[in-house]
Amino acid sequence: MLKNIFFGLLIFSGSLLFAAEPLYNVPDAPAEYAEMTNAFTSQKDLEIGKKYYQKECADCHGESGEGDADDKSVVAFTNSAWMNTRSDGQLFYIAAEGAGEDSDMEAYGPWSEMGYSEKRVWQMISYIRTLIK
Repeated sequence: MLKNIFFGLLIFSGSLLFAAEPLYNVPDAPAEYAEMTNAFTSQKDLEIGKKYYQKECADCHGESGEGDADDKSVVAFTNSAWMNTRSDGQLFYIAAEGAGEDSDMEAYGPWSEMGYSEKRVWQMISYIRTLIK
């Protein structure tokens, strides 16, 4: 009995340690991004955002934003627990600047090789927000 209790506590404490690690390895946005809001949220913006999401993001993040079952480092946009802790400005920063040197996700902002306008990146963020479950 004591052995079973010890084993249960060991599993529980191990799961707490595992849960404390960040879910995804994406950069934190500088403070000035946290308060940014998305002005491109109309139906037309969502349609354009969806088009570019499907073109640029769906291969890794999934058609419905479910992430990649084989690569847990890919953000699942359907993960409301994670997505609701990120402001639109933080998502904009990640999309515009890329997800860091430890990631395959490239930058899409105007200063990047992709060269998308800020408006286009915001439109993609608008669509990504519709994927949250």
